[in-house]
Amino acid sequence: WARLAVDVFLSQTYEAKELWILDDDDVPSFPDPSIFSDSRLHYTRTASLFGGDPKTNIPMKRNALTRMATGDLIMNIDSDDWSAPERMALQVEHLERTGKAVTGFCSMYFYDMRQGRAHLYNSRTNYALGSSLCFRRDWALQHGFPEHKFIGSDNKFVSEAAKHSQLAELDRRDLMVARMHDFNTSPKRPEMFTPTSLSNLPAAFLALYSPVVA
Repeated sequence: WARLAVDVFLSQTYEAKELWILDDDDVPSFPDPSIFSDSRLHYTRTASLFGGDPKTNIPMKRNALTRMATGDLIMNIDSDDWSAPERMALQVEHLERTGKAVTGFCSMYFYDMRQGRAHLYNSRTNYALGSSLCFRRDWALQHGFPEHKFIGSDNKFVSEAAKHSQLAELDRRDLMVARMHDFNTSPKRPEMFTPTSLSNLPAAFLALYSPVVA
């Protein structure tokens, strides 16, 4: 998955960007360091900084990456999700136009890689999915991801923004597709989703990752 996250970053049309990666897996995710010849890519191999299961350390790593980043805005790129090239530019523009601290998508298509099926997630109002978040760095430094709650820490982050009227959610299903597979960090319960046709997924995603449309 790691290389896919880099590809998503490089494909973004927004130009003033940099990618920060903390890799604490048992086996390095990037055995070929030549990929980081691009000066916009910042990679840290940190096998002992956090310890334990890499899945349980996600909020710690997100907070650490926020501190390491030098830009004013942060965008989450989950390596198993696809993002359209316009995603970053649109979310940055939405933050600037609304003046809010956090934005993200309130609904999203999910592609089940095991069964070749598509599902739609529709959230409650005033909510955004964690993998879709774009937020101001200064807000995140004060209201970080709760590190004691490795599943649902992004929900708490979003809830905090909503509580302070700092969430500007978007309904743009054409800009992201999440993937379901055997190694998802958080469980994907069937009642969370509505089955939908594969043909509803963005054409750019289907062209890359789904050879069959039903």
